Amino acid sequence: MKKWLVFIIYILIFLWGMANRDIIFSWLQDGSRSYIILFLVLSALFATIPIVPFTLFGGLVGLKYGVTMGLVINWFGAFTAAVIYYLCARYLFGESASKKFSNYKRIKKFHSLIEKNTFISILLFRLVPIIPPFVVHIYSGIRKISVSTYLVATGVGLIPSM
Repeated sequence: MKKWLVFIIYILIFLWGMANRDIIFSWLQDGSRSYIILFLVLSALFATIPIVPFTLFGGLVGLKYGVTMGLVINWFGAFTAAVIYYLCARYLFGESASKKFSNYKRIKKFHSLIEKNTFISILLFRLVPIIPPFVVHIYSGIRKISVSTYLVATGVGLIPSM
């Protein structure tokens, strides 16, 4: 049921876009830098709650504002979402999830490998997206990886994907 709802929402967004394509195209071609603050907020919202696929949103932002400003807006949204997921995992689910995961030998072994080079591990997870980003956010929060290490590794690691 949930997948159908998401699919229907995406179809409705697509149909709305097609019905208003002339307005959207004229807005994209307009050279003004208006609504940057709105797009920073929308970027954080869409990266946190994927109402609209973030790559679609990111592409539109890049078309409208250019490569540099588009990168900044998209990076801001992805970074904000990463911080929100990390903080929620750390302060809402940290203790109970950490206890639950401590029963699994493979997870313990994985964590011991990450603890040796935390910054490099988080950075590599960002640069080579083998593990889905939300898993990295939640794992980092649950395992109480240092906030500063997580923020710097995430901030730097998100740049190439933008």
